[in-house]
Amino acid sequence: MKIPHDRFIKTSDFNKAAYSYALFCWSLFFGYCIIYQINRIVLYQTRKRRIQDAKKEDNDTINNMNNGINNNNNNNNNTKYTILFNNKNNDNNKLTLKKFYNSYVQIPWITKLIPVKHVLGITLFSITNIIFCFFAPFVLASYVTYYEVPQIALMDRRMAYIGMVNWSFVVVLGLRNNIVTKMSGMTFEALIPYHRWIARIGLVEYIPHIIYRLWWAYNKHHIWYESMTLTSEYFTGTIATLGFLFIFVTAFEYIRRNHFELFYYTHIIGYIIAMVGSLTHEISCIYYFTPAIILWVADRIYRSYQSWCVPSSLESIEPVSNNIMRIRFKYDRLKSLAPGQYVFMAFSHNRNNSIQSHQNEEEDSINKYQNHNKSHYNENRWWFLNWYPMTVAQINKKIKLDKNTLLPRISGSSVETSATVYIKALGDFTKSLYDASASGHINQFKVDGPYGPKLDTYQDHHVMACFATGVGVTPALALIQDYELQPFQEILESWLLHASSSSEIQQQDLPLHFNLSVFVTRDTYVPEEQERRMSGTKWSCGSRPDITRCMDGIEKAEKGKKVWVHTCGSDEFMRSVLNEAAHREWEAHHETFEF
Repeated sequence: MKIPHDRFIKTSDFNKAAYSYALFCWSLFFGYCIIYQINRIVLYQTRKRRIQDAKKEDNDTINNMNNGINNNNNNNNNTKYTILFNNKNNDNNKLTLKKFYNSYVQIPWITKLIPVKHVLGITLFSITNIIFCFFAPFVLASYVTYYEVPQIALMDRRMAYIGMVNWSFVVVLGLRNNIVTKMSGMTFEALIPYHRWIARIGLVEYIPHIIYRLWWAYNKHHIWYESMTLTSEYFTGTIATLGFLFIFVTAFEYIRRNHFELFYYTHIIGYIIAMVGSLTHEISCIYYFTPAIILWVADRIYRSYQSWCVPSSLESIEPVSNNIMRIRFKYDRLKSLAPGQYVFMAFSHNRNNSIQSHQNEEEDSINKYQNHNKSHYNENRWWFLNWYPMTVAQINKKIKLDKNTLLPRISGSSVETSATVYIKALGDFTKSLYDASASGHINQFKVDGPYGPKLDTYQDHHVMACFATGVGVTPALALIQDYELQPFQEILESWLLHASSSSEIQQQDLPLHFNLSVFVTRDTYVPEEQERRMSGTKWSCGSRPDITRCMDGIEKAEKGKKVWVHTCGSDEFMRSVLNEAAHREWEAHHETFEF
């Protein structure tokens, strides 16, 4: 029986299923953004009220002292302490499920670090996709009395259209600069996991369409190449498929980690091929991919402007230990940088030129580094198309009141401020950069940024506890600088190192005005000079920190005060820290470098 063209117009029409799904998702997103913005307003008003109450308390204290009333200073401080931070314990009003919701888990062969709330979110998202594939737009045609499962010839296209909507989301979620980050408060590195997850869901939805259409075309004349070139529509569909597969095949973690340039370039080339094929394959693709393409082009233009038009200069680049280098630079956009943010950097080297930096004092060590794998920077050519994220560890201090948070923040000025980043030589690029820096053969660099969260909620807490491994201490350095500006607050840091010599980072760029515990796994003792330079530090050799014991000690010592936790290191290390923080219902933040 021949099915009328409009038989499934409201239950199987793929285009209507796609745009109803797109409207549903964007509506949920805008609802989230509204809640987020309202929460920002409430937080601002709360801080404003607390500051006013604290000032009023100070004025009352002064008036009482002028009237001859003897008050105990400690009591006054404790009163102000309570007003600023609101010590009221609300644990009884919190759901016990919150601990589970905020905990982190490992999914074998997929990811080592993902919060349970994201697993639940992706599960609900997948269920939503299934519902829309089968039932959207949820209205039967007037002559249809009951629902029927769409035939495969219709179902494959419905799934392809919804997959196309998902891949339009994927493009937006992979941009450094877009309206999504501005409206939702989520940052580039926070959106990247969603970028990968939704891309995989979209691929699963495309597979039935690809397989069924190849099978159908092959059955026409049983010629294998006709399955891809039967008509112009099939040919352009093949081009789009090859473009997308080009992206997916080179996006596996091994390639992304060990051959980042291959991953990066194939993403760009594959995306262009896929868009050309898709837009010529099906005219309806224009509705969904065009907005994403416009945002992608705008992002590339803005990134090019920041890196090529905003003035920047390289002050010095030098090794500070056997595999860590320090870079000091100036960049006009530093005036908008907040502690904990990062920048993307690209370098160019020339064996005939070198920058003049503070390397004279380390001439002997440089000769040693030159002799070690000296061919790295000769064999590996890197240029301004290779961009790598670097967390800013230190910025020359200029303290001003942040109008958005009503709290004092460290910021930079466009002329006077320089920043410092630390890089550990791990992959091919960083090893090549390390060798070139030791030889002084880097003569140009570019900066794009800053990016990342403008962390400010830690300033509403009594205690900041930082847990880091190796060079992962870098993000904590800027946060500690900023946090020391706040009154009545305490800083605790646990730092895990392989060798005590790696503590050179901490010694040179941060005065030790806080409680620091250093755990050295490979050394059996700490040199006396090291202990002298880092006096007040608690050293532990041949051991790793017991995270549970550390946090139990903090909880006992601080007696119910609000604690904010920051961690940076391996996925396993951060997972243990985050889960212990979630168990105590402490707010926590972890760094993300898996781009």
